[in-house]
This record gives sequence, C-alpha cells and structure tokens, in this order.
Amino acid sequence: MGCTGQVSKLNQDKMNKEALKGFYQKNRIIIFPILVGISSLVLIFLVLIPQISKLIGNNSSLNEVQKQSKFLEVKAQDLQDLDEIQLQKDLNLSLNALPSSKDYLEVIALIQSLLPQTDFSLQSLLFGQADSSSSSKSYFTVKLELTGPKSSVNQLLTSIESTYRPMRVASIETSTPKQDSPLTNTVILLNVYYSPLPTTLGSTQQPLPKLSDKDKELVSTLARFVTTTPATSVDNTPRGRSDPFQ
Repeated sequence: MGCTGQVSKLNQDKMNKEALKGFYQKNRIIIFPILVGISSLVLIFLVLIPQISKLIGNNSSLNEVQKQSKFLEVKAQDLQDLDEIQLQKDLNLSLNALPSSKDYLEVIALIQSLLPQTDFSLQSLLFGQADSSSSSKSYFTVKLELTGPKSSVNQLLTSIESTYRPMRVASIETSTPKQDSPLTNTVILLNVYYSPLPTTLGSTQQPLPKLSDKDKELVSTLARFVTTTPATSVDNTPRGRSDPFQ
C-alpha cells in the first residue's frame, strides 16, 4: 500500500508539472511580459527610487552649498571694498557720542564745557545707577547742584539736551537763596545714555550691514559737534587738584 501511494503521488506531481509546462507554453506570450513587469516594478521601488531620491537630495545640497559660496564671495568682496580708515573714523565718532560703557570722565568734561556758557558754577556732582526694570535702555544718572542766574536756566537745559552726547533732563528743582536775587540754586537730575557693544559678530547667513543715508548724515552731524575727544579734554586738566570741578 505504501509503495502504491508513493507511486501515485509521483505520478500526480508529474502530471502537475506537465500541466504547468503546458500552461506556460500556451500562455508564455502573456506570462513573460507580466513577470518582466513585476521584476521591473520591484527594481524600481527597491533600487531606482531610493537612488533617485538620494541623487535629488545631493543635488539640492550641492545647490545650497554653491548658493552659500556665492553669498560669501559677495560678502567677502563687500569687506574688501570697505574704507577701513573712514570706517574707523565713523566708529570713533559714534563711540564718542554713545560710548559702550559708563564713561564718567567724558561726562564730567562735557558738563564742565557747558557751564561757562551760561554762567553757572558747579557745587556738587553725584553719579547714580538707573532703575533697569523701568527701561530697556542703558543709562546712568548724574545729579548736579548748580548756582547761576535765573535767566540762564532754560539756556542751560537746552545746552545739555542739545549736546552730541545723549543726555536727558529727568527732573529739575530751583530755589532762590534770597528774595529778588538774580541767582538761583538749581538741582538737575540727568539720564546719560550709553550702548554696550554687541557680544556677537552676526551670522554668516546675513548680508554685511551697511550705513544708510540717514546713518551717514548722522555721522556727518556728529563730526561737526565732536571737535575733540573727551580723553583729550580730561588729560589737559592739571593733576592733583583737590576739587576738579572748580
């Protein structure tokens, strides 16, 4: 029985193979293109599409690199075209007008130069700190106690706020020592502004900043006002005086 079943199975397998062979021979014109199409689809999805995607990504990266390279070339050319001497001069003028730190000596020299124009004399000067929570601007305060003619108070205030150095009168108090006296005791609180230098040089992705026409006009105006540097004014003051404000 076992041998008969095995022979029957072999005959059945042979018949199946013959049937498949006959089916293929009869329909090979249809089957072959289908197999080729299926193989092509597998090749496309597993090989060609990933390679094409990778190639597109590489081309995009290459285009981005070339674009960045051209941008940096333009930026480098702009840097070479800069007039370093004029740029340094403009920077010095800007820092004189708006220093990067609390330049107390420069403020003292500036106030000393303004007072003789209005016949005021300085009695005391006191530096203070600003309330940083009340303003986003960087400044410190200067309290002046002055004595001078009543008629020159407005002129003094105008002179202070018209100087090249950004200073604003925060408050003012006046009192007359004697009735009908032409003199007045004046206490002025000033806000003196400064601007800390940036801590970063900027991104390489950003264009090189340039001075606008308005900026150039402002620098030209500063050049007319700032005739001497504050350091020169202070250094020319005789050393060792007990009261540098007299």
